[in-house]
Amino acid sequence: MNTSVAKKASRAVRLLMMVLTAVLIFFFINVMLLVSDIQGTARVVNYAGLVRGTTQ
Repeated sequence: MNTSVAKKASRAVRLLMMVLTAVLIFFFINVMLLVSDIQGTARVVNYAGLVRGTTQ
C-alpha cells in the first residue's frame, strides 16, 4: 500500500517537473525573441545618434 502512494507521488513529481520544464523553455524562447526585437530597436537608435553626431 505504501509503495503505491510513493509511486503516485513520484509520478506526480515527474509530471510537475515536465510541465515546469516546458514553461521554462517557453519563457526562454519568449525572452530571446524580445531581446532580438530590442536589439533591432537599439540599432536604429544608435544609427540616429551617429547621424546626429555627424551633423553637429
